[in-house]
Amino acid sequence: MTKTDKSKAKYESEIKRHRRFKKLVRGPIMLWLENNSILSLDNIGAELTEGPAIIAVNHAAIYDFLFVTAAAADRDVAYVASEHLMRIKPWGQLIARYASIIPHKKGAKGSRTAARILERLSAGESVYLAVEGEQTWNGISLPIKPGNGKLAKKSGASLITYRIEGSYLMRPRWAPDMRYGKVDGKLVNVYTPEMLAEMSAEEVDEAIARDLYFDIWEWQRNAGSEPAEYSHSRYGFAAGLRRALCSCPKCSKIGNLTDELDMIKCDCGFEARFTETGFLDIRDGSLKDGPETIADWEKLDEERISELIKSAEHTDLELFGDEDGTLYSVDRDHNEFAFDDGRLSLESRSGRFFLKMGDEEFAVDDIYDMTMVQAGRLLFSVGKDYYEIRSGLTNLRKYMQAINIIARKKD
Repeated sequence: MTKTDKSKAKYESEIKRHRRFKKLVRGPIMLWLENNSILSLDNIGAELTEGPAIIAVNHAAIYDFLFVTAAAADRDVAYVASEHLMRIKPWGQLIARYASIIPHKKGAKGSRTAARILERLSAGESVYLAVEGEQTWNGISLPIKPGNGKLAKKSGASLITYRIEGSYLMRPRWAPDMRYGKVDGKLVNVYTPEMLAEMSAEEVDEAIARDLYFDIWEWQRNAGSEPAEYSHSRYGFAAGLRRALCSCPKCSKIGNLTDELDMIKCDCGFEARFTETGFLDIRDGSLKDGPETIADWEKLDEERISELIKSAEHTDLELFGDEDGTLYSVDRDHNEFAFDDGRLSLESRSGRFFLKMGDEEFAVDDIYDMTMVQAGRLLFSVGKDYYEIRSGLTNLRKYMQAINIIARKKD
């Protein structure tokens, strides 16, 4: 029995179950999407290629996979997704059983994700792959994760690039709820196995990045006098924005931001409104050159955090801290165990940096590939151990930004 035959035999019953489930839920998915968006989707039909394909997608919103599900009506599709979905009770196991999930451990070494993707492709399923690895925070595509080109070439399958436009403003990563607005799903390119064989892995990576790059602010500006408008959310347009941004454009302090309805504020008096088109309306007249977009503001955050790290390199200092974190350990079977809570902080001591969570302490040098899921779950590995820190409205992102800046300085 060949490897392909073994994969087909292994997943045959699962694929049939997933197919029945998709037929059951596709109608409600389409109705839900149409009720929440001005929807335009290019078809990702099986007629594009013979056999299964890797469907490479940019990742701007938590619901991107639903747009692909709607557009790929006649394909069996497995979805690469963060393993934290398996830990959502009681839905995690139901999702795994019926939705054909390939769990991926973010922030962990030795991921088996690639092997599982190849198995699913051999079994005849196409695979949804968000090649950036996580959702954009600022509406602009992130660099794609290394290895996608190598995987596509090795798979023997076709590669489809499918770009989703507008979904960031329909559901920003940091927001607690949906907005109604324009979303386009565009088929960009189809690369056959023969075409991929003629390309190097680096050339495939470059093609994916080129095809899927999207800047929501450029998209809105290119619309001229009629940029897309997104209807009011239940909690307000700026609700949750403090989880994405951490420094005040006016006073530069970190950790003093609050959000309420459409406004984000600092206790120094700075105020900005998040508008229906996503652009910022600065209400503080004393600030002449304030940020126009979340991406502009993010640059200010990065600069401020970099300055803070540089100033702390030769001193004993708490760079910043928050009071309401909980630390979990996660095992290979997606079981989680809460074992500490309390104050979370990033500290500098004798030229080294440490992440403290309650009574636990991790040297930043020992942390591998810190990343996030959603807006309030921070994931990382230390050795063979896998951890997650959770907090409600605390800005956990600044810890990830700081630790990534420290890692880049060492490189």
